[in-house]
Amino acid sequence: MYFLFLFLSNENNLLILWAEKELLTTKLHKRMENRKLRMGIIGGGLDGFIGSVHIRAALMESQIELVCGCFSINPEISYKSGRYFSVPDDRIYETYPEIFEKEALLPDDKRMQFVVVVTPNHVHYEPAAMALYHGYDVVIDKPMIFS
Repeated sequence: MYFLFLFLSNENNLLILWAEKELLTTKLHKRMENRKLRMGIIGGGLDGFIGSVHIRAALMESQIELVCGCFSINPEISYKSGRYFSVPDDRIYETYPEIFEKEALLPDDKRMQFVVVVTPNHVHYEPAAMALYHGYDVVIDKPMIFS
């Protein structure tokens, strides 16, 4: 299991730290040099703000590949956004449940390994819970729910 921590400094310099159960800084980095993690995203369409920031930040170090997503509740925006980020049409989904259904049918070496949830705050819980239920690691900004 991998965890991705993104830290953005005041100067907009990005620092990416990887951890695997125990923190294995140098050894893990060397092991990851020739392998990209496959990321899916829920939200983050061109009509939003923070999603495209997450996508660009994740892709900066060439350690992550954006392989699929449901970028918007509007299918037209979702396809336009996915194409903008070079996601193949058959991996651009119209609903987030569709991501989990269709990605599960792909071979292990093709399907997404983790999902980033960048929907509006009030819509964080359901896609994150569904991702966890289907066995995916989740990257999410707060808040998880409102009380």
